[in-house]
Amino acid sequence: MTVRFDFLRLLPLPALAATCLLAAPAARAQMDSRDAIALQNQILELRQEVQQLQQTQGGSGGGLPAPVPQGAPDAGGAATGGLTAQLLDRVSRLEDQVRELRGRVDDLTNQVQTQTATLSKQVSDLGFQLQQGGGNAAAAGAAAGAAVAPAVAGPAVKTPAAPPAPRAATPEQALRDGNAALARHDYAAAEQSARAAGSSVSAQFLLGQALTGERQYQQAALAYYDAYQRAPRGPRAPDALLGVGYAMTALGDHNSACEALGKLRSEFPAASAKVKGAASALRARSACH
Repeated sequence: MTVRFDFLRLLPLPALAATCLLAAPAARAQMDSRDAIALQNQILELRQEVQQLQQTQGGSGGGLPAPVPQGAPDAGGAATGGLTAQLLDRVSRLEDQVRELRGRVDDLTNQVQTQTATLSKQVSDLGFQLQQGGGNAAAAGAAAGAAVAPAVAGPAVKTPAAPPAPRAATPEQALRDGNAALARHDYAAAEQSARAAGSSVSAQFLLGQALTGERQYQQAALAYYDAYQRAPRGPRAPDALLGVGYAMTALGDHNSACEALGKLRSEFPAASAKVKGAASALRARSACH
């Protein structure tokens, strides 16, 4: 049986997927911090202007004032007082903006910390599953993937937006549609078809390939490992372990990548030359011993 490895011809691997996934909230937090500093500087300048005006107004009584006709308004004092009131109003508005920006910075910082902790825990859990080979690893990985999916939806390969596909009549038809979409590099359509095909080994393997094409390596690793767990001695098992190794290498988790590639070598010594060659390249990239 010929095995396709479209996921091995993707763009260069990122140093660590989590950094790319969380870059946007951190950038917004830095921008808001700079805005807050700029507003504070404006407030300082305005306070200095108010103090100077108040000192000028208070210090003008050193000598006798010029005679003023009775009933005539003090135009200079009224103008100075009005300007002072305007400046104080501006200071108050700017202070409100600073408080709002500080609140936004705090919210974004908390989001970044939460997403980082969630992603680190999920990668750690998958590495533990690879080391232990637990029977419930697939179910636990799928649940964790569903919980964090909105948070890690980061940079992905831009593919043309596909219209919603009609509901497949059977899982077999969905698999055929998904493999056809994968062949034309329409990874979004391939993912949609894979999810519609159910939870079979072939459907999970197709899902792993589609997610790899979209650079969603965290979810791809879980899908590949699920495919392996459903049939540890099946014909797709070597390719699924290879997919786990590729996805974990892309995430920068070289220990887990080496665990998956080690299982591939020990459990499938008679794997195809294509699988062995790809695994050897990944072991070198992850510096596996």
